[in-house]
Amino acid sequence: MVNNGSPGTDPTGKTYNNYVTAKYGNAYPTWAAQIKKRLLAWGFNTIGVYESSFVRSYGSYGRTGVDPLMPHFASHGGFAEKAMWNSYKLLASPVKNIMSDALAGRGGNVPDVFDPAFTTYANTLMVTDYMSTTGGLQAEYASPWVIGYATDEMDGLTGFGPALYHIHLGWASLAMKPTRSTGQVFGTSYTYSDTTVYTKRALRDFLKARYSNSLAALNAAWGSTYTSWDSDGGYGTGTGLLDENGTHAWVGPTDPLMLYGKAAPAVKTDLDDFLFLFAKQYFMIVHNAIRSVDTNHLIFGPYSVTSDTRPQVLLAAKEYVDAFIGAMYRLADVGTPQEDSPVATIYNLTGKPVLAASLFFTAEADSPLGVLGGTSPGGYANSVSSTQEERGQAYATMVQQLLTLQGADGTYPALGFSWWALADNWTERRNYGLVTVRDNAYDGVEAVGGPANGLHGDLLKGEKTTHGDFLSAVAGANRSAQALILSGWDSPRGGAR
Repeated sequence: MVNNGSPGTDPTGKTYNNYVTAKYGNAYPTWAAQIKKRLLAWGFNTIGVYESSFVRSYGSYGRTGVDPLMPHFASHGGFAEKAMWNSYKLLASPVKNIMSDALAGRGGNVPDVFDPAFTTYANTLMVTDYMSTTGGLQAEYASPWVIGYATDEMDGLTGFGPALYHIHLGWASLAMKPTRSTGQVFGTSYTYSDTTVYTKRALRDFLKARYSNSLAALNAAWGSTYTSWDSDGGYGTGTGLLDENGTHAWVGPTDPLMLYGKAAPAVKTDLDDFLFLFAKQYFMIVHNAIRSVDTNHLIFGPYSVTSDTRPQVLLAAKEYVDAFIGAMYRLADVGTPQEDSPVATIYNLTGKPVLAASLFFTAEADSPLGVLGGTSPGGYANSVSSTQEERGQAYATMVQQLLTLQGADGTYPALGFSWWALADNWTERRNYGLVTVRDNAYDGVEAVGGPANGLHGDLLKGEKTTHGDFLSAVAGANRSAQALILSGWDSPRGGAR
């Protein structure tokens, strides 16, 4: 499948949308039809997350679906971010971002999932037709072209990503303020009418139950000196559990990731267990909200977890998701054993299949981004090639590895691969694209100097220089994979499927 991405602005000040508009006028349905034909010709069979509404199987805002129809993700999703923004004004006040403060220097965005308002928001979102779907919400919920839901992305779920740089949400729950009247989400300020931070109180209640309501037992286990389960003197200065701000020695004030053994052992155990409950609360709420209106489609969870996501998060999710969207950073690295693949690691832990994602193949030197020369590149790349042809071979190798990848029980856990992205990204300075920002394909025909006759028959404005053929290898690998899948995978794969 292919994700839309965010191409940014090229050195002439133009965006992908500018070029597409110049090419097709304002006929975005025409663009949608052409881009889907191109994707199918290159062997891709599904539209990824963050797709344009024009490419969906059902129409929005009075439009109808555009042929050829292709499978895609559901429109509804983004529960965490939307709840913190209070998108569509579904609540009287946004759900609090409990990571607004930079705890131990680490901020972020994650909703107060124990706030009843988060449940209300999720349930209300699923019955709100905020895209004016042609045919109503059932056109989405009953569509045979929808494969499922990506519930969120990691930008709105700080703590669900790699443990090496995402704060431990159990530790954060202990250290955060017990009340909050204002907060920020992606730099925008919000005011909260309900100031209670329910997550911190949920942690308190969890600890009270675990220690049979004995503060003395908690203090003995933690080596702490709390004088109350509640507040006793005020946040950061008082001696109550709710006054804890993460600076006491027993909580490991210099280890908010909880990776380096700074906290007392019982603190680590208890906060790990609460992290599981926090993640379970999130996954349970979004699962129930989706299933209240749609029992037809898969729930994938957020885009995307990693093998370095804390196991408590993944194990909490397994009861409520049908599959994971999982980053596969190491799979195509030369010399890396396949059994160490992040896809296999996620499957071995959870028993859930994985849609592999977030592996980036680039060849900046053989792309329009080559004009940036020696400037420091941004963004991400896991396989950097010198030419588009080499880039294509790297992709083909990855596809073959995915097809033969097995879990510890012999199962083939990979559901497929999610390609990022449709077009190059000038903001991140990465050659992510199947096409340039001018919408010229890396097929050895379109992305060349001067005018080029495109696959879809339109005369395109060419690039400043000629670039190689990435897509022949991609199309060949994709078609081979589809042929193997359709054959039943009997040989040479064997094993469970």
